[in-house]
Amino acid sequence: MRLAGWIAFYNNDRLEIPLDIIEGGIYEAKLHAIDWWRVPKSKQGLLAIEPAYEEVSNGLDETTQ
Repeated sequence: MRLAGWIAFYNNDRLEIPLDIIEGGIYEAKLHAIDWWRVPKSKQGLLAIEPAYEEVSNGLDETTQ
């Protein structure tokens, strides 16, 4: 699997942040999410960030394995 970006969760809402928007790491993704939702400083601990992965095909057909 290959890193595709980040997923942010806040107040039962989710935000997908692809790598082409945030070229940095998890810290930059969290700052982007804080800015996107305008999260007050007192609520920033409720914001969760997780990596998002995409599956990379190995080119083999599953029926031939």
